[in-house]
Amino acid sequence: MADEYKNRKTGKEKEVKKKKQMKAALIAIICFVVVTAISIAAILIVKKVQDGDKGNTNTSTASDDNSGAAEEEVVDESGKIADGITIDGVAVGGMEFEEACETIEKHVSPVYEKELTIDVSGNTSTIPLKNLDVACDVKGLVDQAFILSEGEGAEKSVDVELTINDSKLDTFIKDECSQYTKKAKNATMKRKNGEFTISKSKKGTSINLEGTRTAVHEAINVDVEKTEAVYVKAVLDKIDPEYSTKTLKQCTSLLGKFSTSFSEGQVQRSANIRNAVSFINGTIVYPGETFSVSGTINPLTESNGYHLAPSYQGGQVIDSLGGGVCQVSTTLYNAALLAEMKIVDRSCHSMMVTYVKPSFDAAIAGDYKDMKFENNLDYPVYIAGAASGGVLTFSIYGKETRPSNRTIKYESVVTQTIQPGEDVVTKDDTQPETYEKVTQSAHVGYVADLYKIVYVDGVEQSREQVNHSR
Repeated sequence: MADEYKNRKTGKEKEVKKKKQMKAALIAIICFVVVTAISIAAILIVKKVQDGDKGNTNTSTASDDNSGAAEEEVVDESGKIADGITIDGVAVGGMEFEEACETIEKHVSPVYEKELTIDVSGNTSTIPLKNLDVACDVKGLVDQAFILSEGEGAEKSVDVELTINDSKLDTFIKDECSQYTKKAKNATMKRKNGEFTISKSKKGTSINLEGTRTAVHEAINVDVEKTEAVYVKAVLDKIDPEYSTKTLKQCTSLLGKFSTSFSEGQVQRSANIRNAVSFINGTIVYPGETFSVSGTINPLTESNGYHLAPSYQGGQVIDSLGGGVCQVSTTLYNAALLAEMKIVDRSCHSMMVTYVKPSFDAAIAGDYKDMKFENNLDYPVYIAGAASGGVLTFSIYGKETRPSNRTIKYESVVTQTIQPGEDVVTKDDTQPETYEKVTQSAHVGYVADLYKIVYVDGVEQSREQVNHSR
């Protein structure tokens, strides 16, 4: 029994092993068949592609009907062009390739010596076309003639298309032709005897680069065999002025006005004030622009109309050219505050001034103290200034956009009073012991803040600190 069981077990193991061997052999056969099939397919595809390439070299056009993708045309340049074919009106029928090329090259060669003239509003600029790399693809034109020879359509002519270097053409237009365009002219305004006079604005012109370039390309391809210059009128665009007469007519409302008093008896100082005012009066400040007092009234020299007059310097009163102009900047500063311009730069004096309260002043000195404001509105503002009868006044006009029930006020708040110290005595050895002379009087010092207060219907809405002065 044991032997019989052992024999049966051995037989089953052999049978299982035999089945596994047969399965492995079957898999190997299948893999071999698949690899062989792929190899054969690849060989057929390569052969088909090679055959297709060979076919393309022997025909003028070819297409793959299976893929639907157009192949690049290859022209057979052997043989002759069919009768009746013309290139830019020149008959090339019956010509071989080289002969046709020579004929058309001779036909277009005059254009290489032509000049291009561009007219801008009656003003002309000229340049040789060869400086613009003028060129003609003669072989390409003859190739097209051969293609027409093999076609059955009615089309029997080829148009010449000359080319130039567009980059060089654009440079020529910008450098030489654009000088004859016109800038748009803004309207201007003047105030005299209480009335505004507003000039007319004017439209400008600019060269339409793309349109002019297209016109040049069209012109160089007309009658190419003629030797006359190529003449083109530049294509122009109209440019509207940024600020028209209509816009400035809306800018006549009084936005801010402030006055200070000065002594006409101080002749030199009064002359300086009037001189500085004359430089500022009539200035138009456009939206986003910054107005500078120093930049407008400088230099403070005799040749610019200024005289020696008292001014503050280093805590002392000394005579200097332009003494008194700080009152001009101070008065304008307050007008700008009332017009609610954006104050860009402002400095206080080293000592108190008599014509405004603390913190209402605006000093100018050298290149380190200036009064500047920016027009933060959407419309231009006009500065009117006058100095006569001992009164200095600045008025700022523009388009009023603030609500009528809204008002503003500025208030000076002194936060500290500083008394002067003991007298400073300086001995003068050239004078007697009892000699005394006051060379610099003492001044009380102040620390003050300026506040802007906004009211709506008479009720305070906000209080904002504007500056801090010492």
